[in-house]
Amino acid sequence: MRILHVIPQYPYYHRGKVVGGHAATLATLAEAQVELGHRPCVMSRVPADLRVTDVEVSSVGDVATAGRYLPTLWALVRITARAATRFRDADIVHVHSGYAEYAAWSAVLRIATRRPVVHSIYCPVPERRWRRLASSIALRFAAILGVRFAGFSQNIADQIESATHRPTAAVGPVIDIERFRPAEHTRKQGQLRVVFVGNTSAEKNLECVLRAGALAKERGVDILLRVTLELDRTSPDERVTELRELTKTLGLEQTIEYYRIVDDMPALLGSSDVSVAPFLHTDGPSDYFLTSLESMATGLWVIASDLPAMREVLTPGTGFLVDPANPAALAELFEHLALDPPMEIRRAARERAETHFSSVDAAQRLHDSLYEGATQK
Repeated sequence: MRILHVIPQYPYYHRGKVVGGHAATLATLAEAQVELGHRPCVMSRVPADLRVTDVEVSSVGDVATAGRYLPTLWALVRITARAATRFRDADIVHVHSGYAEYAAWSAVLRIATRRPVVHSIYCPVPERRWRRLASSIALRFAAILGVRFAGFSQNIADQIESATHRPTAAVGPVIDIERFRPAEHTRKQGQLRVVFVGNTSAEKNLECVLRAGALAKERGVDILLRVTLELDRTSPDERVTELRELTKTLGLEQTIEYYRIVDDMPALLGSSDVSVAPFLHTDGPSDYFLTSLESMATGLWVIASDLPAMREVLTPGTGFLVDPANPAALAELFEHLALDPPMEIRRAARERAETHFSSVDAAQRLHDSLYEGATQK
């Protein structure tokens, strides 16, 4: 099957690889589709000569313009025109977006390409009234034209189904469980290596991790915090400076490591004990925290915010859900994991990742549940 993946603001690339949650899961999905014998192509704003893997890439502009309104609109126009003229051999067009408002673009692609269109939505329908109204209108219009939707989580799928009054599949992200796998390393009693994969934006809630780390240190935990900051765009220098000052104030200078882009994420996760993602909401981050899924595959203790979609992921016995506004509770959990570590939870997390998020298996389920139905119409 010839599959054209289109995504408006991703993927970002750095040193020859994909960076960013949406981009990472799309790249992994496309790689799995190649393994299954399909011919995917990813079209977005990327360096024109980039080829990260065997997946075909089609560039429609400079990735540095991502996030700006007019360049984004122009990129959507260019993607639509190219999809309609240069990809007439595509059996299906698969749209990926964070927000539901992009359903209007799916409708345009459906008209312009005259191909079956499916659309995966990564974030919940926004709560703000005007955006919720705009999303509902876009979703209904696209559904009338025959666009089929999938939610990144059951939470999102239910919201889409409510807006369109049509059955909507929950098709989650895919993880390369061979790349992210448990690693052997020794850990001393009372020692805890905690990794935070994110950036300095307010919703990622890094301050909570820092304050919890300081409290755990005061309680005698030999804690090491590893913090990734991603791209300059998502972690500007002034914000990094502010957080470094907080690190100094909390007395964490000798117990924290800051990274920008991590070239070998499996190695970083594999040498850690705990992955923490106390994100405040999912209006921006995807509904499933991809760093949490990769950490489950790596066999870490995974701590995430007690939000609807993460309750779908971290089922009882596979991880820990916390109040992201309560660093004291997070510190208590750090202390528990350092002193009385429940190893069975790490094994259960890995098993759940293998069962539900394995890239090739998930890609096949996507084909069977969404692509086949769309192309048979």
